[in-house]
Amino acid sequence: MPLAFFVLMGMIKGDDLLLLWVGLGWMPFGIALAVLVRFRVKEKDPPSWLMTTYSILAFTMSIAWINMTSDWVVSMLKLFGYVTSIPFPLL
Repeated sequence: MPLAFFVLMGMIKGDDLLLLWVGLGWMPFGIALAVLVRFRVKEKDPPSWLMTTYSILAFTMSIAWINMTSDWVVSMLKLFGYVTSIPFPLL
């Protein structure tokens, strides 16, 4: 999850790979937690702390996805404006 967050927020660029290694370093802990949750939690009765944690993480990732897609939309509008010579405020 941290690796996807860093990539979506544009924090991993060019030669600065520190955050890439941080994200990769957290992957074994995420896998271990996933295995622990898979075998220790009942499907019909999840603990409240787990649901709260997943909700907070999902909300954070949704912000990252919205940020990334809005940047793409603005970039496409700018490109369309450059190609058609329409001023950006009219787009």
